[in-house]
Amino acid sequence: MARDAARMQAEIDAAHARLGRMLRLDELEGVGADGTPHLPSGLADNPLVEGTAGVGASCPGGPTPPPLDWLYCPETGTIRPGLTTPTSP
Repeated sequence: MARDAARMQAEIDAAHARLGRMLRLDELEGVGADGTPHLPSGLADNPLVEGTAGVGASCPGGPTPPPLDWLYCPETGTIRPGLTTPTSP
């Protein structure tokens, strides 16, 4: 997950540089005015369930984050793993 987080962070940083502002949560899987995806590689899949990934807004020091694969802080433009250990239903 750390490798995926680093890749996505680099793509978020590149989008921030292009746009001159932080991406909103709803823009992570969106495209720019030129049609280029903000995250060319997309959101990384859940390591336990291929083809799915959940992302939600959560900033360090804020409320307890929801149990999602990825947590994105739109204020700082940082993304981090949300689920770090496998859970059972």
